[in-house]
Amino acid sequence: MIGERIVLGRKLRGMSRKRLSERSGISYRKLWLFEQEVSIPTSEELSKIASALYVPVEFLLRPNTVSLSDFNSGKGEG
Repeated sequence: MIGERIVLGRKLRGMSRKRLSERSGISYRKLWLFEQEVSIPTSEELSKIASALYVPVEFLLRPNTVSLSDFNSGKGEG
């Protein structure tokens, strides 16, 4: 579920995995592992990802019933 939400947030923001890696300070490989749900991010990593995507951590932890428009505080970035 968290992996799906990272991908969703990234795509809705028009952000590549490489750009998310640069913005969050988390390696591209680690992000890939999170997105594939092979690995689970720590709370610190979740916070960094959420910040880089301009969403609250809740967005990453909730099922798909919570949409990005519910947290429309950021701006798109590629």
